[in-house]
Amino acid sequence: MYSAKDIAALFTELAKKKGRYLTHMQLQKLTYIAHGFKLAISGGQQGLISDPVNAWKFGPVIPSLYHDLKRFGNGYVPELNKGMQIANEDVDIVQAVYDTYGHLDGVSLSELTHRN
Repeated sequence: MYSAKDIAALFTELAKKKGRYLTHMQLQKLTYIAHGFKLAISGGQQGLISDPVNAWKFGPVIPSLYHDLKRFGNGYVPELNKGMQIANEDVDIVQAVYDTYGHLDGVSLSELTHRN
């Protein structure tokens, strides 16, 4: 498993390749969704991130990532540096999540994470 910041850094890298930037809220939700995809693929045996996830008013939040990114407020987060190499199969998961949900704004992603 990886730190949430490493996965968020990969999302910023993917966005930059498309000439886009992501907000703190988008990174929170996309990281959470990618974690859920990995859990689903592994039959609940392994997630993508080692950081705990909390339920907050606007959906799931990874507190460690929140504290790393809160300085950006509602603005865009520049490309972050990854601390560790991410396995190709996990890059593929993050890429699939970005391709599917990366165009959504933070509010839309938050609404998505509230659905049953």
